[in-house]
Amino acid sequence: MIKILAVDDMDQWLQFHSQMLNTILQNTQYSLITESSATSAFKNIQNNINDPYNLIITDLQMELNYEPEHAGEWLIRNIKKQPHIQDTPIIIVSASYDVRFIAQKHNVEYISKPTLMHNPLKYEIKIKEALNI
Repeated sequence: MIKILAVDDMDQWLQFHSQMLNTILQNTQYSLITESSATSAFKNIQNNINDPYNLIITDLQMELNYEPEHAGEWLIRNIKKQPHIQDTPIIIVSASYDVRFIAQKHNVEYISKPTLMHNPLKYEIKIKEALNI
């Protein structure tokens, strides 16, 4: 079974991920876990060390505890430090002006939220690439 973690502080975006993944993965067994902060997401990841996620989707702009860094960037940086999950595919889905720069800096994929609203097919492509399906 494919395990996916989606992290965003806005319920509407968590619902968006759920609906899109239901459509994209309709013939695949998967579970989607959602978290509303980088802090809770990282704790969740650590609690699932023996059964890691196959994909992590995260926003950048969430709780402010990590300024000047975005909370999502803090999450990505800490994931990349963990040997057992450092190669887990990560997709940033954010409206942040520096999403591309941050994604390139951490060698992860990204989709800007404005682009996603106009081109949801891009989401499907990124998800399928990340999961190799």
